[in-house]
Amino acid sequence: MRAITFLCLILAAARLPAATDPQPAASYDTRRATTAEVESLKRAVREGFWLETGDALLVVAPPPVHARVAAKARASAAHGMLRADELFLLPMGCADDAHVVPDPLAVIGRQALVRMPPGLARFVPGARAVAPFAVLARESRRDALPKGMPDPALGAVADRVDAARWFARVVALAGFDRSSYGAGNGPVPGTGGIDPARDWLAGQFAALGYAVDMPAFDLGAVRPSNVIATRPGAEVPGEWVLIGGHYDARNTNNTASGVAATPGAEDNASGCAGVLELAAVFAAVPTRRTLVFACYAGEEQGLVGATRHMQALSQSGDLPRVRLALIMDMIGFSTDTADLDVLLESGPSPVQAPVLASFARMAADHAPVLRVVTDTSPCCSDHMPWIDQNVPALLTIENDWFQYPHYHRSTDVPANMTNAQAMAGPILRMNAAAVADSAGLAEAPLFAGGFEPAP
Repeated sequence: MRAITFLCLILAAARLPAATDPQPAASYDTRRATTAEVESLKRAVREGFWLETGDALLVVAPPPVHARVAAKARASAAHGMLRADELFLLPMGCADDAHVVPDPLAVIGRQALVRMPPGLARFVPGARAVAPFAVLARESRRDALPKGMPDPALGAVADRVDAARWFARVVALAGFDRSSYGAGNGPVPGTGGIDPARDWLAGQFAALGYAVDMPAFDLGAVRPSNVIATRPGAEVPGEWVLIGGHYDARNTNNTASGVAATPGAEDNASGCAGVLELAAVFAAVPTRRTLVFACYAGEEQGLVGATRHMQALSQSGDLPRVRLALIMDMIGFSTDTADLDVLLESGPSPVQAPVLASFARMAADHAPVLRVVTDTSPCCSDHMPWIDQNVPALLTIENDWFQYPHYHRSTDVPANMTNAQAMAGPILRMNAAAVADSAGLAEAPLFAGGFEPAP
């Protein structure tokens, strides 16, 4: 027994490359591959190592290994020579330690996989070393999902999603100059900046029949507000499902309203309009649990609005009521319609695993056009305050966000959101079905124009 264990340790050590040995590196396309096909690629890497990046398998190995892998999958990028100790993840989103990364090896959610000398990485805020043979992001492969028939009741909820209605709200929100730093700085005291967008959102939720609150918080010299809309659950009102996204925006310099336009159509009128769209979907759909819809300000300054909401619930003792926090950020852009890929991002805690599984199932059942990538290294959006408190939480974001040329620019307008409805419609269908599943459908005659329960 000891001899076998010792031999296994020797073989494992032989498989790991020396950190100082550079080897050829390339990424191989694994989009839409089966689980068996991906595992076959991994087994072909008998020397060197691999990293699974969601869209691809990055292989760092001698040329004969690349020849074996290339016989099974198309190479999507060549990366030159790499060493095992010079691979790091850097945040790319809106966090204070976020970086501009012009040519990453791969993008993992809101993080970039980059090549960097280890000595330099020690001085780079947020840099995290990557170990060989790591699954950094993974495609949700349908052959690996539990078998079963789609739930028609959840499908009826998904069918209520109206992508055109969603886009009309994106256009409306993008018409406001929504910098959190511009709160109430208009020509008349208390007007201008982000406040008119806040008031418009409150009016939209109220018109749908929700109770609305607008708690303000300090952000430097200004006091922006979150917009929180609530409907008590019909049977279990003490358990909550939260649907959120930020409504503030920024431009290249994060300047205040009145200095440069901050239309923020994709980032993040798209997500906040998604919150409104789900509020419209559920306005006529009773749920067992309470629904809380939240549009946050101050996300671009460090997730301030979402953090304040979480802290308020913690202080009131209501945080344990939150059974799911769904966040939408940048859901309306795709470089093409042939590959509508969505990222589902949550934390590594066992509490989060069922959330990822549930949304992947809902996508397969009710939005099968989506290619789903999952990531458990969360970063840089409003799901973070909830994940940090071990609340089941998930970010849904289109997986082409880093290719959007108008990101954080005054040109982020609805007309530049390529394939907006084609991308957002399926994401919203997935999210609507998942919220219905989590909140539970109340025993009531539902879905006028859809179906009626049996008498």
